[in-house]
Amino acid sequence: MCIIAYKPLGAKLPTLETITNCMTNNPDGTGYMFNTKEGVLIHKGFTKAQELKDALYKDLAIYNLKVKSTEIAIHARIATAGLVKPENCHPFPISENVGELQSTRILAKRAMVHNGIISISDDAFKNLSDTQIFVKNVLAKVDITSKPIKDLIKMSIGSSKMLVFSRFGMIQSYGTWEKEGNLWYSNTTYKERTYYYSGKYNSTTRGWEYWDDKYNLYGDRCAFCDSKLSKKNTAYVSDAAKFQLGLKDNDKLCDSCYSMCKVDSWLVD
Repeated sequence: MCIIAYKPLGAKLPTLETITNCMTNNPDGTGYMFNTKEGVLIHKGFTKAQELKDALYKDLAIYNLKVKSTEIAIHARIATAGLVKPENCHPFPISENVGELQSTRILAKRAMVHNGIISISDDAFKNLSDTQIFVKNVLAKVDITSKPIKDLIKMSIGSSKMLVFSRFGMIQSYGTWEKEGNLWYSNTTYKERTYYYSGKYNSTTRGWEYWDDKYNLYGDRCAFCDSKLSKKNTAYVSDAAKFQLGLKDNDKLCDSCYSMCKVDSWLVD
């Protein structure tokens, strides 16, 4: 369910190998954002790591910026809602304007990236992802700097991870992050995987099937947020609900992710 890689001020960019891992494990399109004096530059829709890295360095040069002196967030997507297309890749400007939300290159006052599922929908905009709808219908209409609003955002996104950027860099973060050196990751899909099932991409679940580093099946992690599962935090998901959510038989979900899924009541045993 997507990954965010955040590079703080003074840190080095993730290696090309790490970016490749992120994009291989989350193959539905990648984008980045970084802060400039004029605002937050968003550029997205990449499917190859080298193309993304080349574009990032060109964009930084346009604003006369260096990697170490700039805060950068990279987001690689696995689609769980909304169409798979460059316009639905993250990041997103915090805006009510659908054209701006779907722009593949834009300078915004504030922007965000999100990793997780938000239980929200809009019948008038079924082609948008849950994150785009959350930005359009919620974030763009409130004062996100207000502490009560921050608390409400935290409650609304549950166990999801989210970053908000302004021209000053990262101004808000939500969720618990994996740290490696000075870099932040929203889950562990930045690590290399050893693939099984002939290493084929599974179009049903929109993901790669693989063994993890300890040769355990992927089912010991949440199929959505990749968090480690235990008996206490593993949700019971009926076979009918798995079908509705696009899960495989051996997939498991944590309680937090399952609680945010819209599952018809008749599918819950």
